[in-house]
Amino acid sequence: MEKQFSFNLELPEIFDFHLDFLNFKNTENQVQLKYGPFLVNPQIIRQQRGLLQEYVQSLLGEGIINDQFASVQTLKSADEPDAIIKLITSYFVDVEAVLSELTRSIDSSEADFDQLAAQANTIKEKSLCIGAEHMKLACENLIRACEEKQGRKFSQALDWMKLEFAQTQDKLDAVVQMQMEKRILRLGSKGPK
Repeated sequence: MEKQFSFNLELPEIFDFHLDFLNFKNTENQVQLKYGPFLVNPQIIRQQRGLLQEYVQSLLGEGIINDQFASVQTLKSADEPDAIIKLITSYFVDVEAVLSELTRSIDSSEADFDQLAAQANTIKEKSLCIGAEHMKLACENLIRACEEKQGRKFSQALDWMKLEFAQTQDKLDAVVQMQMEKRILRLGSKGPK
């Protein structure tokens, strides 16, 4: 005979759910836990969704992202329920690679400003696709510096772009974390199969 047990656990108001399942707090007062997969109160999922929406609205208000990000955030399919997570992660990897290449290129004695502008334009296009507004603006500044063919201006613009990328990455990392938490809660709310 299989033993099953359940209990209610009072949790703090701060929601912090990590993938390793070791640090588990949440905004709902009670969560029913069962032996094996856990069940989550649907209200928790709604609260998490609300937190995510509020956070995205704050990023829109700050100008970090634009309306394109909100559109991209709704992308889902049966095969890719978390397309936004993959898109943001891919954006980070791609931009980091191009920023590294830009840094190496400007450090060389002879910079090809046309090539540098093309690389900056690559970041701009990726930023436009995802709705990273501050990055788009930083790219435009970098492209202007390339057109002027001034190494000093390019270096300053590249430094600004790196700063904007670090800030954008930090903000979007939080979106990824919240999306993952939401996904885990959705899966947990379905209970054992």
